[in-house]
Amino acid sequence: DDELEDKDGLEAELKALEKANKARQDKLDEYEKNKKWNVDNMCHVVEERTIVNPSAGESEFSDKGYALPSDGDKKAEPAAKP
Repeated sequence: DDELEDKDGLEAELKALEKANKARQDKLDEYEKNKKWNVDNMCHVVEERTIVNPSAGESEFSDKGYALPSDGDKKAEPAAKP
């Protein structure tokens, strides 16, 4: 119990730990400031996927070369006149 009540000793230990932590943080900050950038630490690929156009296999095209909508596609309704 005397060890837990040694306030001066605990405060000295706390100051030593804070000093050590500050020295470590300063060293990490120095490393970060002088970091050499390359492809590996600049970015990384999270997901790779291919998106296929559902109209890519269409055989019906307009005169301008665009794929015509299939029967399953919604066609735009003409706006109602007031």
